[in-house]
Amino acid sequence: MARLFDARERRFGGYLDEYEPGDVFRHWPGKTITEAEDHLFCMLTMANSPIHIDRRYGETETEFGRNIVVGTFVYSLLLGMSVPDISGRAIANLGVSELRHLAPLFHGDTLYGTTEVLEVRASQPRPGQGVLTVRDTKFGKSRLVPVHPTTREVLLRYAARRDEQPDREVFPCLEYAYRAAEAGGTFPAALNAANEVAVGAFLDEKIPFLRIPEIVEEVLSGHNPGRAESLREIQDADTLARRRADEAIQGTRTQIQV
Repeated sequence: MARLFDARERRFGGYLDEYEPGDVFRHWPGKTITEAEDHLFCMLTMANSPIHIDRRYGETETEFGRNIVVGTFVYSLLLGMSVPDISGRAIANLGVSELRHLAPLFHGDTLYGTTEVLEVRASQPRPGQGVLTVRDTKFGKSRLVPVHPTTREVLLRYAARRDEQPDREVFPCLEYAYRAAEAGGTFPAALNAANEVAVGAFLDEKIPFLRIPEIVEEVLSGHNPGRAESLREIQDADTLARRRADEAIQGTRTQIQV
């Protein structure tokens, strides 16, 4: 069953897994298009056709008897209207597969718009991301007569699941951090010191990247934790951990040289 979303109640954009096919977003507020805005847009984009900017020409030589708003301005306005509901968190707007002009808008008309979700699909080459396909519909003066239906695709991220636990085997230093926090005492100080020394050695090209967690583990496995009841006790733990990390790095460099 389709869900209805009002822009007044929901800001600012969404993640891919928050959308379902059939969802309809009613954008708010609308936008009244002035003659000055239309003229400025035409000048900026060099779309200076007399049908848009020459009032006498519009009154005497067009079937409408007045100027019409340039279509690219109308499209741009609805694209902007939809940002809070659709593409506020977009990685990229991928493209437009349909852009139709069904009826004109005139200076002084008010534009409204809605967006319907057509498809939600995962991206194979980009894990954690996917493509949202939507159809935008613009309405002039009222919400009854569509003027510019548009179909387009937006690249979005999936929301990170709050109940999903990180893989501690893939990220061993995270496991060590949990252990240090649970053990308490001077363990956190030793962990921090060993990690700083190992990362510094990697940045100096003394050890490979995957050696970092190994060095941290070596230091922690040999650490005799104190109760961390004084600053001196924490400083001593830091100094000792750094010395042991340096020794482990020197051992790594000796193996590499051999």
